[in-house]
Amino acid sequence: MLRIATFLILAIAGLAVVPVINARDRMADPARTVPWHQGFIPWQEGFDAYNLEFALPLYSRMVAPFGISISPEQAVIGKRGWLYLGDQYAEIISRKRAGGLADDDAMAAATLDSHARWRDWLMAQGVRDYRVLLGPNKSTWYPQYLPEWVARGGGRGDGRGGNQRILDLPGADAIFVDGARTFDGQELVPGAELYFRTDTHWNTLAGVLAAQTLLRSVEGVPVKLPRVSQPQHYDRQGGDLANFLRLQTVLRDTDYAFTYGGGPVDTTRIRFDTGAIEGSGGNPHIDSQTTPLLVSNPTAANDLKVLWLRDSFGTALSPYMAAAFSNLMQVHFDKAYAGTGEMLKTLVAEWQPDLVLVTVVERSVLYPVWGTGP
Repeated sequence: MLRIATFLILAIAGLAVVPVINARDRMADPARTVPWHQGFIPWQEGFDAYNLEFALPLYSRMVAPFGISISPEQAVIGKRGWLYLGDQYAEIISRKRAGGLADDDAMAAATLDSHARWRDWLMAQGVRDYRVLLGPNKSTWYPQYLPEWVARGGGRGDGRGGNQRILDLPGADAIFVDGARTFDGQELVPGAELYFRTDTHWNTLAGVLAAQTLLRSVEGVPVKLPRVSQPQHYDRQGGDLANFLRLQTVLRDTDYAFTYGGGPVDTTRIRFDTGAIEGSGGNPHIDSQTTPLLVSNPTAANDLKVLWLRDSFGTALSPYMAAAFSNLMQVHFDKAYAGTGEMLKTLVAEWQPDLVLVTVVERSVLYPVWGTGP
């Protein structure tokens, strides 16, 4: 009887306290522009009295050490503090457990065909070369830190990821570049990790290695590789996966800082559609862009106009790419190829790039975003 009474008292106390905490947080919100009393009464519209968002960080800190994710569809907790994307993103865990899905080979062949059509069209417009860098999924490059239940998937697939399925096709090497080709045995920072533990993406060290691999693959025009300094590692807060677990300010990670070309690089970032200057000075990491952004660098290693179609994995490459090319136009590939590729066609016609380069992570490489070609 005492246990029942204790439970009821705690439950009633919790039911009473949660709305008070939510009301306090609502009052403290600097973005509020309505009268202080509006929305604080539980039956008034706009007040979520029993929202438990405030408690999730504490709860996540308690359960994460036991491998329990508060958002498993977004983030999966692996070994030794490694976090991985969940199935919400391209069924990435299910594909890993199954060893590949039934239509993956057909999708790989269609992807190669689409890019081959784009390459032929671009070369006919005067583009000198077209290359597609394939970045491996974090779970492909570091499978040893996945949770045991992923490794024991028991799937009947052959275990090849999307990148490998494409690279195994005849003629793929004329277009596609394996972004992991220089990862094995890299000597820039021996033994260094190449992906963030708490983030989806590879770090800046891996970005430099991948960018060098991409630029070495270019044919039809000579491309000089910018020199890079010995990197300095630094501590940073947790990344996107940590944020899914509400632990971004708790977990820490490591990234690397470089200097490029032997001296300071000062870029100017310009919106292509409006001509407005988005920023000038320095050589910052550039997040993926939904509208074309021109990064100009008069001291670049190569006086070339390069159209770079990329995803969020391109962020780690962006300082190196800016050091490499005097005029670097970048936009997310799903915008460029959308529909019948009208944005890509327009950029090529109006800007007339020397090269068109693409970077894409493995989980997106088999998607039909590439269309059927121009």
